[in-house]
Amino acid sequence: MPHTPRTQLPPPPLELNLVGVSLVGTLIWVLAAAALTLFGQDWLGEHGRTWWLGTAYSGILIGILGTLGAKRITRATQRPK
Repeated sequence: MPHTPRTQLPPPPLELNLVGVSLVGTLIWVLAAAALTLFGQDWLGEHGRTWWLGTAYSGILIGILGTLGAKRITRATQRPK
């Protein structure tokens, strides 16, 4: 008896709120930057970890760009065809 491969339908695409996900990630970076700025600047300087603050600021910038990109993708995929 010959082997016949089974064919399965691909699963439907995952529906995800990209804007919401990117906003939550950006908010986490904002909170980290605020905490480091308000409470940790002295400690960061004493321990040579001032780059942590730069990392948080970079996360905010990338999060903003990601949110703008997510909005663009969402608008493009919701247009009537």
